[in-house]
Amino acid sequence: DPAFCHRFRLRHRRNPPLLGFFDIFCNISFIPTLEAPNRIPPGRFSLQLDHGDGDFMSLGCRHGLVLIYLRKRLQILVWDPVTADQHRLAIPPGVAACGGKTPINGAVLRAPGDVQHFQVVLVVRHSDDEQHTRVIACVYSSKTGLWGDPISTLFPYQAVEADVFSFATLISTNVAVLAGDSLHW
Repeated sequence: DPAFCHRFRLRHRRNPPLLGFFDIFCNISFIPTLEAPNRIPPGRFSLQLDHGDGDFMSLGCRHGLVLIYLRKRLQILVWDPVTADQHRLAIPPGVAACGGKTPINGAVLRAPGDVQHFQVVLVVRHSDDEQHTRVIACVYSSKTGLWGDPISTLFPYQAVEADVFSFATLISTNVAVLAGDSLHW
């Protein structure tokens, strides 16, 4: 119900309780935080995937949506746990060419007040060798139903020596942080 958030904010004004959270490291399960009678059953926000979806990985959640990478199908799933709506997006060719070999990362977001449309940002690393690595990003808009052109930039190589070991600059697969209008990994 779209009016739920409005009623929830009116009732709890200053200190709204945390209803629960998703454990993205263990089959994307919902963990409720409230006690009865306000406790939401864990199965209320359960994800139903097709048998052919195979291996999947949560890329994070934001603005009421959960972003999931379906590795076997090379798809991105945008899931609304409240309405159970699922949007399956084929990974764009420029990103898919790298996605099977290297970690993929992404984020989902909505404009403030917009409950119908969302954007997905995918980021992947592509390297010919350790010193020639590129980061490729692509943005999907649900308004247009299209992926934008891939954006590619050279990732600077910087060897780091720590005691006995030496390794190249690392690329994080942590969940993206939204600060202002920018995503940071």
